[in-house]
Amino acid sequence: MAKRREHKETELELTTLINVMVVLISFLLLTAVFTQITIQELNLPAQAGSGAAPLKPPLVVEVIVRKSSLQISNGKSVIETIPVLNNKYDYKKLSASLLQIKNENQDKEDVSVLMEPDIEYESLIAVMDAVKGAEIYTPGIDKPRKVVLFPQVSIGDAP
Repeated sequence: MAKRREHKETELELTTLINVMVVLISFLLLTAVFTQITIQELNLPAQAGSGAAPLKPPLVVEVIVRKSSLQISNGKSVIETIPVLNNKYDYKKLSASLLQIKNENQDKEDVSVLMEPDIEYESLIAVMDAVKGAEIYTPGIDKPRKVVLFPQVSIGDAP
């Protein structure tokens, strides 16, 4: 005859598990990285045949990002070329050149940024920031004054 063992009911001790979970959740929440997403507003280039023909052809401002330089164009020819120095684009000089164009054409709001293939994404964003606004330093004032240049940015492929 086989003897039956009697099973004693034992309590399951969860206190230690709960303590570990509380510490683990607190650690994960404290070390989590919360990212911030920035959105750039873009516009599609206007169609050539849309609307009535204006009396004076509008000024076209294009910034062409090449591996060796930044070029400012009027849509037909290159106005200015800013060479790359030490593998870096000169965004301040780009903003200064665009500020001169903006001063001559106060009502102009749009610009096209044209990129060559294989240009880094960070360069695109930095060019777009330089095109949208500039900082003007006034002698005797510590903080620069921010000026809006061309807030409506269109992007495309470089010719």
